[in-house]
Amino acid sequence: MPCRRGLGACDERQFSMRLNPLTDTRLTAACDITGNGPQDFVQTALNIWQHRKKIPYSARQD
Repeated sequence: MPCRRGLGACDERQFSMRLNPLTDTRLTAACDITGNGPQDFVQTALNIWQHRKKIPYSARQD
């Protein structure tokens, strides 16, 4: 999948999701409180969830 930032390969993948209004409001509040953007906040939350579920890094398939 091509990157949006420029030409060539990159390590990040594009990801999108739909949020219900309550989750969107909570995400906005969390970003305001932490100072992080929504992309950083969701990525951190997913990493924490994967860690708690003991999903190893080696399980990732690129």
